[in-house]
Amino acid sequence: MKKLILGVLACVLITGTAFAVSNPDLVLEAVNYKIIADGEEIDFENPVVTINGNAYIPLREAAENVGMTVEWDEGSETINIVSGSDQEVLTLSPYQEDGLWGYMDCRGNVVVEPKYYSSNNFSEGLALVRTSGGQNGEYGYIDQTGEMVVPNIYYNAYDFSDGAALVEIASGTDQYSYTYIDKRGERIFDNEFSSASSYSEGYAVVLKSGYAYPVPPEIDVPQKWSYIDKTGNFATENEYDNARGFNNGYAAVEIGGKWGVIDAAFNTVVECIYEDIGAYEDGLIPVKLDGKWGYINIDGDMVIENKYDSADSFSESLASVCIGDSCGYINTDGDIAIPLEYDECRSFSEGVAVVKK
Repeated sequence: MKKLILGVLACVLITGTAFAVSNPDLVLEAVNYKIIADGEEIDFENPVVTINGNAYIPLREAAENVGMTVEWDEGSETINIVSGSDQEVLTLSPYQEDGLWGYMDCRGNVVVEPKYYSSNNFSEGLALVRTSGGQNGEYGYIDQTGEMVVPNIYYNAYDFSDGAALVEIASGTDQYSYTYIDKRGERIFDNEFSSASSYSEGYAVVLKSGYAYPVPPEIDVPQKWSYIDKTGNFATENEYDNARGFNNGYAAVEIGGKWGVIDAAFNTVVECIYEDIGAYEDGLIPVKLDGKWGYINIDGDMVIENKYDSADSFSESLASVCIGDSCGYINTDGDIAIPLEYDECRSFSEGVAVVKK
């Protein structure tokens, strides 16, 4: 699949439709930005334009240059983007009808009739669904034809990640019991844990000692967390008061109420001195220090001042930050890329972010 590269934040517009700008707050300008796909510059018949500094590229031409097709459904006034000129759309999304969940494709065609009490997005080719409205689950996994390929026998379950899914099984005790299965529904090892997380980059965080919930009131045993590998064995002797999954080779851990960072060899690379911490993305980590959020590099240097009331990890070289109730986006240099004028900002994904104003 080809990738489009544009030197500024890009949105898209469908061509073939004339439009006029009547809002005096909108500034529209034709520009000569280069659009590159797999190292080759694309010449557009229609112009690239900016509106208030954001670049908009012709959707149909851009899609066709990366092997996709664009279809206009006049009846529903819907634009459908299809991967490949002669390929069927495979990506399915959950939808709800009369309190039950099913799946439809991006053209609005129902592929799996609504019959589930809950349904997740597909992950690694399978989707988690729940077939009972009771307290303890009946969770299983379906493929994109709707066939139940992993039986709905689990009290609780999570999406597939790193080729394995975390599932809760009946243990016969008052403690939770978790293990991991493959895409055939077979356990990948015999070990069970009273609390655990999904695999990420080859490791999963599990409770090594102490009680999960519910904790007997007469017992006061501190929880200690560590990491297991794909064999179910502990990958390190290190123990932490809390720990999170690996992301881009690093993971956040908590010791003594403060957070730091370890690498994939379980060496401490950022000391545990922060009140809270986010994920390592684009070379930077959001950290909370003295009640304010800023960003450090992997050497622990504060490269973007801790002055924000909240801050997310970077995504596509932009991070949402808030001062008071005003939110916007900064770039990796710490400069304001999109003004702090929104009530809420979500992370960018494929050039698009959800905001509330």
